[in-house]
Order: sequence, then structure tokens, then C-alpha cells
Amino acid sequence: MATSVFSYLLERQSAHWERGYKCHIYRSEAGPRMGLVKVTSSTGSRYAWETAGCRGACASLLVAKQCVEEAVKRRVEQLDLFENEQ
Repeated sequence: MATSVFSYLLERQSAHWERGYKCHIYRSEAGPRMGLVKVTSSTGSRYAWETAGCRGACASLLVAKQCVEEAVKRRVEQLDLFENEQ
């Protein structure tokens, strides 16, 4: 069911980035947050990202945002393996 919600949001609403306090939020026009990039204090990886059950760390904000967008797209395209077909 979550896959259909994500696909609906991406097809019907344009997703965009919003800037917050020490974070950037990937959100649809409808309002639900689909991803998040936070500034961390660690020296190697400056940005931590999380979305759709995935998380990681990057040295660049641009790369972290791309990781979030790709994770959301993979979540949309992933088939629901446990849904009963009728």
C-alpha cells in the first residue's frame, strides 16, 4: 500500500526540496515528507540522509539529495511482494 501512496504522490504532485534548520526536506505538494538530509558534525560525512527505509551519509549536499531522490524512485518502482493477486 505504501508503494501506491508514493507513486500517487510522484505522479500527481510535484516533489520539491524545502530548506529547514540544519536540514533539507524532500516533500510532495500534498505535504507528506518523503526524505530528509541533515547536517552532521562528523568530519568524513557531513550530510546524513534518510528515506523510504534507507539511510546513508555523504560529503556533499548535492550527492545526498540525489541519493534521497533515487531511493524514493526505487521505492515507487519496487513491486509489493506480499500483496495477494486476485
